[in-house]
Amino acid sequence: MAKLQVLCAFVVLCAAYALFNNLYCLARNIRTARKSGIRYVVVPVNSYNKWFSLLGARLLSLTDPLFSPPSPTSWRWLVRGGWPWRIRYAPFAKLGTDTFMTVAPGGSILYTADEDVIRQILGRMKDFPKPIFLYRNVDIFGKNVVTTDGASWRRHRRLVAPALGEKNNRLVWDETVRQMQSLTRKWMKTQSEAIKTLRGDAMLLSLNVIGRAGFGQDMGIPDSGKEKKIPQGHSMGFAAALGSLLNNILLVVALPKSILRRGPKSLRLVYESYMEFRQYMCEMLADKQAEIQSSPEASSKSNMDLLGQIIKGQELHLLEEADDKDPDATGGLTDSEVLGNLFVLLFAGHETTAGTLHSLLFMLAIHPWHQRRLQATLDSILGSTGSDDPTSETSKFNYDAVLPKLISDPFITAVINETLRLLGPIPTIPKFVPADSEPQRLMVDGAEVSVPPGTMIKLCASCVHRNPKYWPHQVLPPPSPTHPLSLHTGNKKEKIDSRGPDSQRHWTSWGPSNPHNDLEGFRPDRWLTTMHSARDGAPAFTSVISPPFGAFIPFSEGPRACLGKRFAQVELVAALAVLFSSYSVELGVEDLVPGVEGVEGMGREDRRRVWERAAEEANGRWRKHSSMVITLQLRGSCVPVRLVPRGREVFGEGIFMGHSG
Repeated sequence: MAKLQVLCAFVVLCAAYALFNNLYCLARNIRTARKSGIRYVVVPVNSYNKWFSLLGARLLSLTDPLFSPPSPTSWRWLVRGGWPWRIRYAPFAKLGTDTFMTVAPGGSILYTADEDVIRQILGRMKDFPKPIFLYRNVDIFGKNVVTTDGASWRRHRRLVAPALGEKNNRLVWDETVRQMQSLTRKWMKTQSEAIKTLRGDAMLLSLNVIGRAGFGQDMGIPDSGKEKKIPQGHSMGFAAALGSLLNNILLVVALPKSILRRGPKSLRLVYESYMEFRQYMCEMLADKQAEIQSSPEASSKSNMDLLGQIIKGQELHLLEEADDKDPDATGGLTDSEVLGNLFVLLFAGHETTAGTLHSLLFMLAIHPWHQRRLQATLDSILGSTGSDDPTSETSKFNYDAVLPKLISDPFITAVINETLRLLGPIPTIPKFVPADSEPQRLMVDGAEVSVPPGTMIKLCASCVHRNPKYWPHQVLPPPSPTHPLSLHTGNKKEKIDSRGPDSQRHWTSWGPSNPHNDLEGFRPDRWLTTMHSARDGAPAFTSVISPPFGAFIPFSEGPRACLGKRFAQVELVAALAVLFSSYSVELGVEDLVPGVEGVEGMGREDRRRVWERAAEEANGRWRKHSSMVITLQLRGSCVPVRLVPRGREVFGEGIFMGHSG
């Protein structure tokens, strides 16, 4: 009994100490925040707290049905790491400022949707560095351009960036065209059924493109039905090892390798894919090095991939003399660093590009009038390649003739940019002020403020992308709270009035139209402006607007901007060109009517009502089931679609008359 009493007393003392310490730290952090001059909100826990991230956030979500939807500035929202995607610009609108802090016992986090503040932070890399400690687990194969900083990062970037050049872009284009053509053949084999594997198919396409463009490995094509033989000395094929590793990357980076190796069968399979992929990379590295050393001037197609290009860069810098004052800044990459950089490029590029392609197809399926305009644009470009036979697959998608026109076309650019504005795969970009540094000065709302040392920073891409200060938008009566869709919890059914004064639904958004303004809507035209020539009679031309520097940051900006931006753009443009030059993507309605035949027998108004129901259901699924793991993705659900040859659409143009976006 005495021992139990002692144990109870010890537990009570520990709890009292923890409570006192938390209150003391909170009071100290509030004093610091007050001195900073930045608006702040007090919350009970920091969203970077590991235990809260693992358990607390999930428990909080489970209790949501017991409470009324919280205010956008409630701690119940602001302690969740994913709030910048879930409620987006709403907290900034309610607070009346585009920059504020949350203050907790565990520290402060600064959130900003202000393009000027974002520009200041991105332009001062030394004062506001990337928190590489959040990414250290990603260097599972070696240090790389993501997990290094300072002089070491500059060395990595100098040697890795040239690999993502024109030679590799050509390889990305060719492989994307080949994979997309194969994927459309696969989809057309089952055109009588709705496609419910869109996300997985986009992932597979991206994986295959990265396998070829990264390693020079032919991963196979989706509809071939053939499995490549497993090489001697391996227990898994290259594609299977890479796919398994990327699909289970969170387990690989979070768990010690000893647990993976000795755990249950599912974990042992993850460990096997990790070891198999490492072995493949080491073998390919040795082969490429031998090939390049035997023929330094080789320019064969096999050396266009990232691995070959990085090794070439490595060879050119191995003879550099080290700088005694800054030894990390010179010299080439070690073999481990080559593998580390190659893997992180695959890791970062695979899911982001696949997710964006999935979002593009969803947006175009749910906005058929924009899809028709995209198809007309593609027709004008792909029909003007100058080839004697523009219908042949080789001439129709010739890299040199077609890519420059596609990638510079204003409407194609607008469609991709508008998708990234609304559904960019990375909702926040982290920065921080080191704990051992001086307070950092910023200009916020015209006044100088001081960001305290140790403050984490989130540049809220999904919020600044909806900030009415920076984007052309239409104000739609009647007045209502800012961004009501941003407050959708997914736990309670809400009746959202999407009707305008004329009682007609406005399907110009990825959800019912926002009655206050249309920044939640998919409207590519907001990116376009018509330029008139000064000469009389000269035709007008359309160009793409340039938002303020920090207002559009799907690839970040500044010195640490995404190295793979062009890689992703080439892949997305190629996929759109192949798919929509010959086909249309329509929403699947099999859950609403008995088969496509049932729709074909309907009149125009009945078809319109069926399509509106399908669109509303698709929007609801996307809102409710989109979540962040590594990137923002639709998880645990799907939006069924159908692929049909152009001209054979069930929901033809007549249904959407009056829609222009």
